[in-house]
Amino acid sequence: GIVTSEIGTTGEVLVKLLTKPVNPVYVKIRSDPTEGLLSDARNLVPSEILTLQFDTDNTNGRPWNTLQTVTVTGVDDYIDDDDQTYNLTIGPVTSIDAPYSGLFHPGVLIRNEDNDTAEVIVTVPTVVIDPAVKLGPAGELITSEAQETNYFDVVLATQPTDQVTVHVTSNDVTEGTTSPGSLVFFPNTWNITQRVTVTGASDDIQDGDIGYLVQVGPVMSVDQKYNGLDPNDVPCLNTNDDTAGIFISGSTGMSMMSATSELGDTAEFTVSLTSEPLANVLVTFESQNDKEGTVFPVSMTFTSLDWSTTQTLTITGVDDFIDDGD
Repeated sequence: GIVTSEIGTTGEVLVKLLTKPVNPVYVKIRSDPTEGLLSDARNLVPSEILTLQFDTDNTNGRPWNTLQTVTVTGVDDYIDDDDQTYNLTIGPVTSIDAPYSGLFHPGVLIRNEDNDTAEVIVTVPTVVIDPAVKLGPAGELITSEAQETNYFDVVLATQPTDQVTVHVTSNDVTEGTTSPGSLVFFPNTWNITQRVTVTGASDDIQDGDIGYLVQVGPVMSVDQKYNGLDPNDVPCLNTNDDTAGIFISGSTGMSMMSATSELGDTAEFTVSLTSEPLANVLVTFESQNDKEGTVFPVSMTFTSLDWSTTQTLTITGVDDFIDDGD
């Protein structure tokens, strides 16, 4: 058979009459304009319909017994519709020559090869495209617990025959979230890029930098070429902004300067943790010289529920009855 393609490959159909007419004969050829267009040496612009003229002699260069070449050029449609076979309709023939008038030819089968593949294209930016983008060592998108954002783009590779919905979700919302949660492409907007914003989620735990995935798909559509597709997921890395530590009010570095007295005057400090623990934390206190001062309580316990709630540490001066200075 005759084969064309959506990249513009052409095929040829050769036409002539079997018997000499007594008057000019006009043969109309019609194509499927969504798959192929027709042209010849006298009609260079491809079109849906082409009419060939055959004369009784060679006066006009179109004798009845000379083959005329019809070129069929494949048409590109941007749809993943597989190879399409269609029929060139040949006829009816127009002529005042009665034996030819109204004749039809069975036609010629043409196969137009498809060049489209349905695909959801996920594009992660590079520093070449966007110098401000933050990427990890393996190319993952960087977000942070300070709720810094990043992004990637999504577009379809071919025109769908119906609405296409692409769901976008984080596999760990404690590390990052996506907006929007789904993308909708229509047959008239399939090639317009849509952007997904990824926002880092904050916690209060010193858990290091945590990797997670933005899952793209599966795709939902009445168009079976798109329905069920599972595009590439996008790896992300959420950087930590928490530090484990003990916060004591009034402290500077490792020293605490506050006055007690041998009259029993006390000094008070508040104590809390700087980040949420994964297990209970026991903090103990001890006076370096219990003849000068005592501490109460001697220990505090912080949990994941009350780690940021301050507890009070009291230091009480001790009277030693000796004139020993401060």
